[in-house]
Amino acid sequence: MDNEGLYFGPQVTGCLLEWEWMVAKRYDASAFEFLDRIYKLEATVGEMSLDTETLTSFILGLDEADQIDISQGLIEHRQSPQWADALRSIHSAWFVIYQELTRKWDRSRYIESCRTNISRNWELARPILKDLRSQKAFDEAIPVIEAAVRALLHLRESEMWDPREELLIAHPVMRHRSEMAPSPVPLLEGWRKVAEALGQDEVAGALKLQVITYRKWADWDVVLSAFRQVTSPGLASLGGRLFASWRSLKVNSNYECSADWLAAVLELNTRSYEQIVSEWVATHRRRRNLWKALAKKNLPVRESP
Repeated sequence: MDNEGLYFGPQVTGCLLEWEWMVAKRYDASAFEFLDRIYKLEATVGEMSLDTETLTSFILGLDEADQIDISQGLIEHRQSPQWADALRSIHSAWFVIYQELTRKWDRSRYIESCRTNISRNWELARPILKDLRSQKAFDEAIPVIEAAVRALLHLRESEMWDPREELLIAHPVMRHRSEMAPSPVPLLEGWRKVAEALGQDEVAGALKLQVITYRKWADWDVVLSAFRQVTSPGLASLGGRLFASWRSLKVNSNYECSADWLAAVLELNTRSYEQIVSEWVATHRRRRNLWKALAKKNLPVRESP
């Protein structure tokens, strides 16, 4: 029990904050001095932990002048040993408070903090991209996007995911991701807009497919329709590569689905179709039900299995 620490729930945290705020006002302490005292109290009383949501809501519920005072105080003291340690955890109430207040009262500091912490939380790239797009600074957006994708997929600094080669939903990290985790679709959409602005048609086309397959990967009709709309000759091979990635999610060992998938490949790219059939002839020669499913779709097979 001793190792669990002392957690103050919402009601106790709320009562403590109300009392300390009343004391601060009685002695003419500033709003930042009040917050500083609360932090020191939590840090010095053993393993005491205040309720994060209650603390955050209390600070963000103060009037404008007090919020600005706290924002300025945090900015001024953010490099001090005490506050540098407090702001290091991006999941702490202190970091959330710093982010929300600087977002409201000091946009440049907010963006600076987001940029510094992208590697620990890919979502922090979104406000940066929003600003860069509004400034039409599209070239500057690419490194931010790359950093966010590396954080999302837990890649090393030297690695990068290519939306033209693999579906995001098929990536191992995404397959084991919680359903409650934030959706990467806004990041993909922002990237698509940047790619379009830079004239990167293939990347933009790939990202459009990425968004559709991420949202509706199990909906055969929706995904097929999206791939069939990739009609530009320059994007045909792209569609084939991503379609193969989608097959790993959707088809598995279902022969009828395999036949439907292969029929769509034939529409997308004849050369890819022929290559796949040749590989299947070599590796799946004995799967008679597979070849029956292909024959039922009237799909051409040059070599008889």
